[in-house]
This record gives sequence, C-alpha cells and structure tokens, in this order.
Amino acid sequence: MRLDEILLRRGLATSTQIQEALEYQKRNGGRIESHLFRFGYVDESGLVSGLSEQFGCEGIRLSDVEIPEPVIAMIEPEIAFAKLVLPFAHDTATNTLHVASENPREENLREDLTAAVPDTNIRLFVALSDILKVALIANYRARVTYAGKEERPSERDDTWLNQNTSHGRVLILDADGTDIRTCEHALREAGFDTWVARSTDTFMDQFASGRFDILLLMHSGTCEEVRRLVDNLSVQGFEPDVLPTCLLTGDLPVGACTPLLRDGFADAIPMSDPELVVVKLKRLRAMLTWDAERRFVEMKSLGTHGTLEDMNLIDLLQALGPSFKTARISVTAEGKQLTVFLDKGKIIYAECDGITGPDAIYEAIPWTRGIWSVDPIEPGELPDPNTFSSNESVLLEGCRRMDDKNHSEENDLAFPNWL
Repeated sequence: MRLDEILLRRGLATSTQIQEALEYQKRNGGRIESHLFRFGYVDESGLVSGLSEQFGCEGIRLSDVEIPEPVIAMIEPEIAFAKLVLPFAHDTATNTLHVASENPREENLREDLTAAVPDTNIRLFVALSDILKVALIANYRARVTYAGKEERPSERDDTWLNQNTSHGRVLILDADGTDIRTCEHALREAGFDTWVARSTDTFMDQFASGRFDILLLMHSGTCEEVRRLVDNLSVQGFEPDVLPTCLLTGDLPVGACTPLLRDGFADAIPMSDPELVVVKLKRLRAMLTWDAERRFVEMKSLGTHGTLEDMNLIDLLQALGPSFKTARISVTAEGKQLTVFLDKGKIIYAECDGITGPDAIYEAIPWTRGIWSVDPIEPGELPDPNTFSSNESVLLEGCRRMDDKNHSEENDLAFPNWL
C-alpha cells in the first residue's frame, strides 16, 4: 500500500494535505514524506509508523537516539553515505547490528551490509529520510577524510600557474583613456579572455553581469583621483573584495596605493611592466582555480548530502557549476525548502515555497543551518526554465541583497524606531 493511503486510513493526514504534498513532489521531485514533514502536516512519529507499515519492518525515530561511537565505527562512512544507512545500536547478546535506512527493501542492501560488516547479523529499520540525513552527517562528520591538496601550491611553481586556464575572464576599467594596448595584448597572449570598459557605467554593467573572474582598475592620476574613482564606483555598488580586483597604476608609485589595499584590493601593479601584470594575474587565476577545486573536493567528500554548516548554498552552487552536472538540489532549512535544477552546471530553475526564479535563491542564501542533497537526474526530468542569468550573476546579487539586509538590520539596532 502507498504511504499516502496508509496516512489517510490512519487519519494522520488529510486528503488536502496529501494532495498538496503530491503536487509539490510532482513539480520538484523528492519524497512525499519529506514534504509532509517539512510542511508540518505529519510529525516524525506518524511518518515512521506509516513507513513501517509500508515496508513491513520496524521503524526508528532517530531524533530520539544517541548513538555510541563504537556502533558508528562498525560501518565505514563511505558505505553509510553511499547506501544512506546509519547503524544506531548493537545487540551484543545476539551480535546483531541495528541499521536505519530510508528504503530497507533496496536491492542487495542487506547483502552489501553483511559484506561490509562480516560475522555480524544485520537488522534493518526504516527511518524518515530527512532525519536520517541529518543524523548521518552529525555522526559521521568527524570521520570523513577530506581528499585533495592540503596546502596551496607554491606561488613560485610556474608550471602549476601556467596550466590553469579557467577563471581567466578579465575586465579592465580604463575610464581616463590611457593607452593600455600593450597590457591587453600581453594578457591575451597569456590566455586571458580580456575585455575593456571605457566608462564607469559600462564597467558596472559588466561587473553586475557576473561574467568576469578578475577585475583591473586603470587610473594614471594622483592618489586622490584614484580614491575618487573608487568612491564613485562604491556608490554604484562596487566592492573590490567581491571579486579579486587589482589597481593598474600609471605614474603613481605602487606604495602610494597602500590605503586602497587595506580596502580590499588584491594588488597594485605598475602598468609599465606588462610581464608583471601577467605573472600576478596568473597567480590570482591559479588560486581561484584551486579554491573552486577545493570546494568540489569537499563536496565530493561529503557525498550527495550535507549540512549548510559544512557547505553553504553559495559554495555548493559554485562547486557544482564547473562540474557540468545535471542535477536537482534540495535544501531544507527554517521550515522551508529550496529546489534548484542545474542543466550541465547552469542554474535554470529555482523554487522556494512559492517564490520562483532567482528570488528563490536570494531567499535561501542567508540560511546557515539546514541540510542539502544533490540528486543526478536525466535531461528529460528538467522543468521549464525560470532562471536565465549566469550562476555568478545570481550569487553576486544574492550576496549584495544579504549585505543590504545586514546593513539595514544594523541601522535598525543603532537607531530604534522610537527614537
């Protein structure tokens, strides 16, 4: 019997609640019990009892269970995450390991667990998927080994610097009309996709597009004139620490730019030395590539499920984008659920409790506590797009809105309405 029929027969959910959960499942995928639980229609006890009847086995409320470390150690984290199972008790009298699963009927599950824990009896219990994922992460977090490089490669390792060709889109602001053709040519010869904005308005439009990885501000005037240029850009929403930003100086000594470096600029480079510009941008490009690879390695080490404390939404989307995956991302937090669909790594659809498009992602970016899952899907399972901006543009705008909200809240705290 289907779970919805069991819940209706037992009076644990109404037909209206079931229908709402089914419609949400049809639009966004996932499991009906997860939607009923998130909407607050059925609690964990009710869902576990329904699942127990559906699967014909005992159920376990994992939110009530404290699992001893020796029990967790009986199943390796790679197997636990791959099979989505959690050992929670060991009966030493009968040498039986009690294991929670979202699907105890999964083909070959018992055989695989018996092979993983030889000479031990396996007893399977059904658990609510959402609670199971949280418990998995909570109990195995300290046991997961992060693969990959522990340290960044040496900045003097030119071979490593030269082999990185991603993250090489450079936008140059040349507002005062300086001849920068030699610098442009040197960057393009080094494999950088280089664009030049001749006005601050054009620069800000391109900055907001999210298409670029590194920014260069060219100004040949005095330190005060450079400061005015930066202040003018800041008024329009530019922040030098959002993307790596370097100052290209003309006659201005690099030392005079020290105050700007404290404001978030990555470097100040004399334009008269194009080779130095190329070397420093190669270094930036390499570090950006390393960061992206690190995020992806961390995501892979967490498996297909994780918490926002382990990896927040921005890092998750940045890790998945370059992987060109076609997948559905589900994020549950604060009683809400965000569903995002990626088509070869590009965000094409987002929905969060009735909010659609990029606004749904903006809603979820501030979340700091919750769980996420990534499920590979076939291209035919993708919904009609409702998001058309680049991933970088969506995330950049989301960060800007979060910053605006934080500043507004700080002002509200500083100046209460009753003053």
